Amino acid sequence: MLEGLRGYGLRTGDGRDCLKWMGMGLAVPYAIYGLGLALALAAGLPIVNPVSALGGTPLGPEAELILLLITAAIAGLTANALVALGEELGWRGLLLEELRGRLGQLPTAIVIGVLWALWHAPLVLLLGYNYPRHRALGLLAFTAICIAWSAIMNSLKERSGSLLPPAVMHGVLNALGSLMRFSVPVDALVGLPVGLLALVPSALIAIAIALCQLEKGH
Repeated sequence: MLEGLRGYGLRTGDGRDCLKWMGMGLAVPYAIYGLGLALALAAGLPIVNPVSALGGTPLGPEAELILLLITAAIAGLTANALVALGEELGWRGLLLEELRGRLGQLPTAIVIGVLWALWHAPLVLLLGYNYPRHRALGLLAFTAICIAWSAIMNSLKERSGSLLPPAVMHGVLNALGSLMRFSVPVDALVGLPVGLLALVPSALIAIAIALCQLEKGH
């Protein structure tokens, strides 16, 4: 059984190379966050320090925000990544290994993204998870963003040979979620971390990675 899990990516890959891709998995959520804020600024949407919405501390809003951003990175690399690894064994482990040789990269990302979104569908449709005001539209939006994230995470797994880089990205996204949400106080379908402000940067990053892979393939 352990050997089978290793075949699905439950290993450290090629050492230093795996660490490099774990660093990429850490950086991508922050890039999505930063690009989403830039889009919000360009669109004239309100941008606030999320610490004010979270209650603030005696440290002051700027210092507290920096501390929370650092804490999110640490959580994403440790506890959150460990929790996300359970999901990633299914998405980037079993499914990716079974599908990529048959379907190709883009169809595989679409299939995994759709299944990933459907996994959360009961929470979205019944409890309003992430989209309390737009449950059906929210599920469609979440499906689109899961496809974009799957394209990125699939590449991290394939390039590193390990599930650790996508688990780190997954974990950091979860850790940054509240900060992202409160940074742009708009409707969930528009804002961060699972609205249009996240979908556009995620899709751009996925396309950039795919183009880099094509260029190296030549």
